[in-house]
Amino acid sequence: MMTLFTSAAWALGLAVSPPYVVVEAAPGSVVGHTLSVRNTASHPVEVKVYVNDWWYEGEEHVFAPIGTVERSAGAFATVGPATFRLGADERREIQLEAQLPPDVSGGHYATVFFEASAGGTAGMRVASLVMIDAGGVEAPTLTAAAPQVVFEGGRATVSLPVEQRGDTHTFARFKGIIRRKDGPVIARVATEEARFLPGQARNLSVPMETPLESGIYSLDGVLVSDNALPVPVSSTLFTVP
Repeated sequence: MMTLFTSAAWALGLAVSPPYVVVEAAPGSVVGHTLSVRNTASHPVEVKVYVNDWWYEGEEHVFAPIGTVERSAGAFATVGPATFRLGADERREIQLEAQLPPDVSGGHYATVFFEASAGGTAGMRVASLVMIDAGGVEAPTLTAAAPQVVFEGGRATVSLPVEQRGDTHTFARFKGIIRRKDGPVIARVATEEARFLPGQARNLSVPMETPLESGIYSLDGVLVSDNALPVPVSSTLFTVP
């Protein structure tokens, strides 16, 4: 979710649920989803709702006008109502509808923006990300480079470079075990689940919770996801100074 504050004249607040929508739908079909928005401020606000395209540059979100992104879902997605007023702590449901073209395939992406204003000044924007999988393509393929263990301020962090090769999205996480060289397991690590769009590369990282004494250790693990084959991560040796 992205939030933008532009004015402190009014204390504005919107809470949107869910923060992202994942839809599987056949080409030519019409699918719907309900979003909920709540005014968390102590006074009424005017809300505007609209759709933009969504993509990425590295690990950063990119939002663009409808139809300007190759994998646009904004081109066939609509929301309503487009404008309304919310009282203090009032909640309202928004209907998202996607009418998929008959020749669409793979993953397509958009974002539903909610803009709040009060006293004539726009002051807040939040978003719910939309991911649509129209099928017709091979399952995503994940690749992982050798993990790195970085020490900073006496604490170790595991970092795993991952690339997703495919035509739709996936959610992946790394699970690993740490042992002294040729010894028993002394710690386990697991990253949070991360979203990968088609062709996206990013790092999965997680700080180690277990303090490690000086010595040589090995890290073994596996990269798992919801719709791609597991990827074994080969043993990596590292030294704790």
